[in-house]
Amino acid sequence: MKFTKSQLKDLIYESLEEIAGINTKRMILAEIKIMKENYYGIKRDDPPSIKDVIRNWTTGEKPYDEEDYHGTYTIDELLEYRDFEWAEDGEQKSPEEWNKLLQDVKETGIIEPVVIYVGINGQAKIVEGNQKVAIAQQLNIKKLPVKFVFVEEEVRKGSKMTQEPAEIHTAAEDARSDTYYIR
Repeated sequence: MKFTKSQLKDLIYESLEEIAGINTKRMILAEIKIMKENYYGIKRDDPPSIKDVIRNWTTGEKPYDEEDYHGTYTIDELLEYRDFEWAEDGEQKSPEEWNKLLQDVKETGIIEPVVIYVGINGQAKIVEGNQKVAIAQQLNIKKLPVKFVFVEEEVRKGSKMTQEPAEIHTAAEDARSDTYYIR
């Protein structure tokens, strides 16, 4: 026996109504729609731009969640999403601590991804990895792994919107030239 699409759809609806009731049917159909239409894959070595990922999220699409990270992005692209609130919370490193971090990264590399929160308001910020970006920039590392976390609320980067590029300030004149303070 052959069914048209419409007949098959009606048969599925009727079956769902009998089995689970109308509310469950709507939930199942909504989930099927979400799974079918609102997710996309990201190629780790050739991901879409961060701006495209943000734009997709604000229109209701997001990439499939990956276990460890979504894609690798250049330092230049990540700089715009740095957030500097952490430095005001007393986490600023002394020159000795900073140089130790640099040495550790030289020896072991950067293993954990940078985590970017993407808000429904079209803004994004790095919530884990501001120091990783600064270290990678100083050590001339070209790309870092990035994991996106999508939130159903607004994201704010300090008092700035993400359209403003981040700044890295060098240490005071009397400090060593190979040391950076991040503000």
